[in-house]
Amino acid sequence: MIDIKSLENGFLIENKFYFTWEHTLHQYINLRKLVWPEMNYGIKSNFIIDYPWEYDIQDIFFNVYAGDENKLNYFIKFEDKKIAIIQNPKAVEKDFFENVEYCIYTEDFTQNVLDKMEYEGEAINLNQLDLQNDDASEDEVEINNEIENEQDN
Repeated sequence: MIDIKSLENGFLIENKFYFTWEHTLHQYINLRKLVWPEMNYGIKSNFIIDYPWEYDIQDIFFNVYAGDENKLNYFIKFEDKKIAIIQNPKAVEKDFFENVEYCIYTEDFTQNVLDKMEYEGEAINLNQLDLQNDDASEDEVEINNEIENEQDN
């Protein structure tokens, strides 16, 4: 089972990865949904991944591909887990998708592609999850907002 929580304007995955449009949370590895067109000057975060590339961060390996409309697709390997975050169904054709245990996806059509290829792992549609922030997450958000406000001053 994989742990996914709703947090601010994104999703917290395995309490390590924050999958979001643009807002970042400094205590997580931030995975942007889109290719970010500009440098991240002034953003205080440990890690922001917002461009297609291969990354190795704290013994976590990322292969990132841009799909249609500059949506980023992630293949993540850590602690003997293989996770894919798919925003474009064509991404499942990549070699890195082989042996992925958890496929987290955002487009409904992706499930059809997974069914057709007889995917044996766990498929998770982010749009259909009933997630709520827990109290700890709300506290983290409040602390993070305070830190960001201090950095802006």
